[in-house]
Amino acid sequence: MLANQPDFENFGRNCSGNYHTLTENFKYITSCFYLIPTFALLVRVVLVCRFRYREQYQYNLCYWIFTADCVVSMIYIILDLIIIRPALYIPQLCSTFSPIFINHPILNHIIFPLYNYCRVFKTVSQPGMILCRVLCVHLLTAHDEITKRNMPRAMVTVLTLPLVVIFNTIISEKEVVFWKGGFFTIYHRKIEWLSLSMLHLSFILCAILIILTSTFFIYRKLVVIQSDVMPARSLIFNSSFWVFGFILQGTFQSYYAIFRHSSWFPSQIIDMQFFIFDVMTVGCPIIMVRFAKEFRDQVLFGKRYAKSQDLNQIQLMSIEMQEKEKEAAREARHRCQTPKFDSIH
Repeated sequence: MLANQPDFENFGRNCSGNYHTLTENFKYITSCFYLIPTFALLVRVVLVCRFRYREQYQYNLCYWIFTADCVVSMIYIILDLIIIRPALYIPQLCSTFSPIFINHPILNHIIFPLYNYCRVFKTVSQPGMILCRVLCVHLLTAHDEITKRNMPRAMVTVLTLPLVVIFNTIISEKEVVFWKGGFFTIYHRKIEWLSLSMLHLSFILCAILIILTSTFFIYRKLVVIQSDVMPARSLIFNSSFWVFGFILQGTFQSYYAIFRHSSWFPSQIIDMQFFIFDVMTVGCPIIMVRFAKEFRDQVLFGKRYAKSQDLNQIQLMSIEMQEKEKEAAREARHRCQTPKFDSIH
């Protein structure tokens, strides 16, 4: 689903049979191979955070944002696998299902903004999660109380900020166009200067800036309070992945926003956009699961932990735990022992 296009030189006006259906079907099947396992992982993460170990995570803002990110990613995958990609990559369905979207425009008015909301959401959720870690580092003893008190406002902010980007897609007219034997939806901007691609690009750049600045701040703090370098390495790896994913998205959005009306604009970009956004959809939950051993065990059915375990005993949930381990490290050095850590938050 793309942004406004003023002409239809590159689009068809009805279903085309000129494309090899198996080639288009292969694109859809390939995406199923990694999106379906990702969906299962997201479901498991939500079950762990909100049900199985709810007592441990219910007052942790970082994990509330992460849970919201997982739910939004699940919606995104459902839309992709059931509606968006079948419509584009299964030409056999075009003549049957395209009239449904043409004759019932309410479907486009719901699906198009919702799909783009899911795409934009990570530009808010990922910076929000790392800002929570900055708060943990900066206020070791007071961050739990602060996050509990401000959790409702923080979650409302995280959930509503993406609406700023997709606002014009909500109020604008949508239209079904045909492409390589399939079809998808475009929108005609009601507010001409309010571009989805440019707004999304702005949010991506802000997200990259926040992640880089926060990572630098946390790294400097970790050097002071940690004797083990593994948490710092983990932080750098995770932040590098987020920045890489956002750079891919930013490259696509800037390229599309600037050159999409050019006659030489490569058609492969439309196919590439799915892979570009899938990098973050698939990678973010994997990054979080590998971030700490206890959380990884909880999600992947590893070592079992008591449900009533104290919140501050979960390393992933509070940097205050690292301060306690710092004290143990000092004592251990006198005994020629070095404690090991798996995560920073």
